[in-house]
Amino acid sequence: MLLFVIAIYSCTKSTPDTSDNNQNNNQNNNATTGEATFWIASNINGITVTCEGQSKTITAYYGSGAPNCGATGCATFDLTPGTHSFTATNGSLNWNGSVTVTAGGCFKEELQGSSGGGGGGNNNSGSGQATFWIASNIYGITVTCGGQSKTITSYYSSGAPNCGATGCATFDLAPGTYPFTATNGSSNWSGSVTVTANGCFKEQLTGGSNSNNNNNNGGDNNTNYNVTFWTAATKYGQIQIYVNNTLKGTITSSYTSAPGCGAAGCVTVSIPAGTNNTWYAKAGNYTWNSTSFTLTTSCTRIQLY
Repeated sequence: MLLFVIAIYSCTKSTPDTSDNNQNNNQNNNATTGEATFWIASNINGITVTCEGQSKTITAYYGSGAPNCGATGCATFDLTPGTHSFTATNGSLNWNGSVTVTAGGCFKEELQGSSGGGGGGNNNSGSGQATFWIASNIYGITVTCGGQSKTITSYYSSGAPNCGATGCATFDLAPGTYPFTATNGSSNWSGSVTVTANGCFKEQLTGGSNSNNNNNNGGDNNTNYNVTFWTAATKYGQIQIYVNNTLKGTITSSYTSAPGCGAAGCVTVSIPAGTNNTWYAKAGNYTWNSTSFTLTTSCTRIQLY
């Protein structure tokens, strides 16, 4: 009976009266700082934000919408009222801009792509982005644009990703038109992209063949199949994969069961179908050797035990 009375009393007190409102208003009016929370909506983690001499790291993302100020995994700063410049980077992507903080207020800044300032377009870099992506498991594509080369390591089958998405080849470029080339050793692409200040140009590489695929209209890839090398073991560390006596990549992750073709941390190679293909692998003192193997399907998986 005593517990029941206490519960009723507690519910009654939770309804604020006029004096409570006045007290809250006075607290807000007396605040001398505000908050700026930097957050991301996709898994571009490892971003370090620097603002007013402080540096904090984003460790989580919120795909369903803006989190509360100070939410776990965001980079939150207590700042004096006014406008404050910031920079952010994860080593390969970069952002810069400014945030405006009010006393007792909460400013939420979403970092999108690379160099994508939120909060009303606070990116002052003047550069734009070109993101190259694929929708199918044609892996090992290296894109060269603006004097830089980057490799596509993931694919997005459900539609175009955000600029700067993980596994794409993203370039930060001054406004203008740039020619590009791309190859995975057996398939080739070429064309051009037009970048605008603070803009985002998304270029899908489709198909591919042994001749240039101009204007990105797709190509003939019907003589090439993909083979993905993977392991469930963790004792070997990184495993180098050689196909037809050429180093094709390094296995950096392990899976408890067979992953999909092109899975992250595996090595996926697109090579001609046929019987005259060989592979071997090395990891420290460990070696794996094979005889000739035949590719007869679009996705072959080879496990290293």
